[in-house]
Amino acid sequence: MTERPLSKFTKRIVTDWKIFAMILFYDLIFGLLLINYQKVVVAVVGVFYNILGFAPGFVQLTVSILLFLVVMGLLIIIYSFFKYFVLLKVGELYEKKLGGTGFRHFLWLNIVALSPIVLILMIFLLLNTTLYDWLSTQNLSMLFLPTTIIIILLIVVVLYVYTVLNYLQVISLREKSIKRIMKQGFKMSLKVSSYGFYWSVLKVILGYVVGFIVVSVLAKAFIFRTTYAYMNILGPYKTIIGFTSYVAIYYILLFNRISFYKNGALSKG
Repeated sequence: MTERPLSKFTKRIVTDWKIFAMILFYDLIFGLLLINYQKVVVAVVGVFYNILGFAPGFVQLTVSILLFLVVMGLLIIIYSFFKYFVLLKVGELYEKKLGGTGFRHFLWLNIVALSPIVLILMIFLLLNTTLYDWLSTQNLSMLFLPTTIIIILLIVVVLYVYTVLNYLQVISLREKSIKRIMKQGFKMSLKVSSYGFYWSVLKVILGYVVGFIVVSVLAKAFIFRTTYAYMNILGPYKTIIGFTSYVAIYYILLFNRISFYKNGALSKG
């Protein structure tokens, strides 16, 4: 009987716990760095806007665009650095010394792949006020159906971009030509088999949602029956739920990384 992917992955975490511990360490450092990076960015942006508060509109717009590009550029560098070493650690699970193309090559691939996303995000932010003004004049009840369709399409697009980006990254560990990386990455993204592991991810999500609903119903029925319980137990209860949510999300993230690596870096292209 074939072992299920999730069961095999969970056993791998136990047997290769040292590698997964290092991956967790990299992710924790990356998360802490992002938190502090956000604080620095907010402070710097605040200083610039105070200085340019009375400057002409085109000056404020130009500075805003430059600041946005600098912030996103540094973010791409930080993200690429940690993602590169995480993927090298994932490679140790398969005793494959990929990554000989080097970090500079991996960084350049991310710059090329993420630049269109940054550009689209910048355009959206520039049009944000115009879009808000337009929405304020519309009958929002008439926009429910098109908005729902747009949200569904957006989810599909985000999932596709996420998939393509991860395949490009793992393929870059064995390919030096950006053109070949792009070709192979987009080719893989068009194969139905490249999305097979998402079924396992969906089962984890559904299992967690069902578990959360059951726990919530039981807690409301047997624990949160008095004001005292709400005042003294609700805080720890939210902490436990939040922690388990983070664990479930990180479990999915690790599973996705392994799946992308197996399908992309170890495939023959």
